[in-house]
Amino acid sequence: MGGGRLLVFGSIVYQTIRTTIGKTDGIGGWFLPLALGLIFLPLTFFVVKSFRQDKTSDVSS
Repeated sequence: MGGGRLLVFGSIVYQTIRTTIGKTDGIGGWFLPLALGLIFLPLTFFVVKSFRQDKTSDVSS
């Protein structure tokens, strides 16, 4: 999950620098879907994994 945060903040810094030097206007339309994906995909993966792990431990007990 730390890698996702690093990518989000790194892209914010990169686009901020590009905006200040006049290469682009704003952070772009790709940023919101990318940031949400980097947040919710790992979250969903680990929640599903934890529920599956709980079910298997209940059956073996």
